[in-house]
Amino acid sequence: MDLRMLIMASLTSGLAGIGYYIWKKALKPTLQLLYYDIRLLSTLSKVGKEKSKNYKVMSLADVFQASVKANPDKVFLIFDQQQYTYSYADKISNKVANLLLSLGIQKGDVVAMVLTNSPQFAWIFLGLTKIGAIPSLLNYNLRSSGLVHNLKISHPKIVIIDSDIDIQNNMKEIQPEFHIPVYVVSTSTKSCILPDFLSFDDVLELSSDAMVDPSLRKPLHMSSLFCYIYTSGTTGVPKACNIYISKLLGSLRFGNIIGICNSDVIYVTLPLYHSNGLFLGFNLALSRGATIVLKKKFSASSFWKDCCQYQVTAVPYIGELCRYVLSQPINKILPKTLLVKYHNGTVEPQRDCRGRCIPISPGEMGLLLNEIIPRFDNKIYKGTKDLDNQKIVTDVLKKGDKFFNFGDVLFLDKDYFVYFKDRIGDTFRWKGENVATQDITETLRDISFIQDVVVYGVEVTGYEGRAGMASLKLENAGALSKNQLEVLYQHCQKKLPTYSIPLFLRTQKEVYLTGTFKYHKPKLQKEAFNPELISDSLYFLSRSAMCYVPLSNDIYLQILHGKKHDSLLPVFRLQCILLSFVSLPFFSICEISNLLMQVSPE
Repeated sequence: MDLRMLIMASLTSGLAGIGYYIWKKALKPTLQLLYYDIRLLSTLSKVGKEKSKNYKVMSLADVFQASVKANPDKVFLIFDQQQYTYSYADKISNKVANLLLSLGIQKGDVVAMVLTNSPQFAWIFLGLTKIGAIPSLLNYNLRSSGLVHNLKISHPKIVIIDSDIDIQNNMKEIQPEFHIPVYVVSTSTKSCILPDFLSFDDVLELSSDAMVDPSLRKPLHMSSLFCYIYTSGTTGVPKACNIYISKLLGSLRFGNIIGICNSDVIYVTLPLYHSNGLFLGFNLALSRGATIVLKKKFSASSFWKDCCQYQVTAVPYIGELCRYVLSQPINKILPKTLLVKYHNGTVEPQRDCRGRCIPISPGEMGLLLNEIIPRFDNKIYKGTKDLDNQKIVTDVLKKGDKFFNFGDVLFLDKDYFVYFKDRIGDTFRWKGENVATQDITETLRDISFIQDVVVYGVEVTGYEGRAGMASLKLENAGALSKNQLEVLYQHCQKKLPTYSIPLFLRTQKEVYLTGTFKYHKPKLQKEAFNPELISDSLYFLSRSAMCYVPLSNDIYLQILHGKKHDSLLPVFRLQCILLSFVSLPFFSICEISNLLMQVSPE
């Protein structure tokens, strides 16, 4: 081979290599992003068209009646293999509406609903909207003081509860505090009604299925109250959110944006007392004439089976529902919604030199904010204005604007996909330092034998602030081995500041979750590290053993009575000790004493 041919071959192979590199590193990723950009632009175009429309003010009952008229014989709801048509739902909700009228319920009256996901929830909810009454949707897991609180702040005229025996017992426990009629709805064939409660089904049989006069729910305005939905109470007592007609109609527009139509089948596993299940599942489906597959509770193991069986086309979800589904064995954010940087210690949005919030870049986590449009700027929570102010961030993009702080931390990856990470506000102060639970959680999740983790602060007798504690769900249920305890200790020592290392550990077969898959930390904080309240394995950080060791009842009593245990004794930072010795000739005894007192302990 002559020199010319050799040079040509080298150039050809070199150009081919350069071309492949350009394709791999530049062209291919660009084309992939272009596809998603085109889809995003199409969605944003739909958003603009929806915003330009002037929607007629109407109630959910009016929207439902339109779907009944268009699709009377279409399947509206599927529950436990049973199918219910739109016309059947219309008739049974008419019976509910007429019954409520006979009980003296009228437009503007509040009716508390303590119901599990069931067809009965749908009939009663629709019946209430047909007469303009206000459903107050309570978490059916509440009991005792939590249930009393939610009932008191909504002032219902009657309470309608599920026949589930636990729900009845919870209501029975607090009934002496109220003089409100309680009706029980049968949601299963094995239902029984406790004494002093009234049967909703017995009186419903005698009710007429004639359509009620639509004028009973008039007049309607954008600021008319639609229903009450309660916060989950993970950061204190639950608060009643005022849901207005404007929010209802705004949520129904979402169906146009994402293209939901009457041929869709929407799989609703979230509780209907929660806004996501109610608005993005139930209300959205009936407004489009679609079919709802309603489940009593979410089940990761039956998710795909149900989706295939019912040919599901859409699923509303929240939090980590998708992670639960994906963890089973094999068998862009809209305009005016922002992810901004925030301070780990105070969970307040970071501000630039102009006092404006700072949007995150790909590869970062940010705080989720959503703009509050001035004409829909109504009260968010029932109660004092302070409840609203705690969740509102002002001067975000420009002076005078207002955004709602969801309290969620999301991660934006390089392809502009968004992932839920954690709730904020979970910080505590220990030994003079602000400790962010999110940092500890992410560190502990890196350990192979830990499947899930919840971090929180617990009070310790004789100490200000809260000490760190972690509740661990292990890959293999049971107690931690000695080797695992050593791995935990070494990992924390290497990855975390000394003040952030959890002083107490417990194991759990399942972590406590709310009905919407958020960690229920108040329950864990109440149990703290008390062996009498906890049957799980408990551990504490022993400085002398340089490891986590089992927490015995004797050690717990020592800590409870304020005795200084070695896990809680101050350990001074090395650089500060060196500073005091190196600088010894230049300090008075008093100054050295003050220095040691100010050194940050663990």
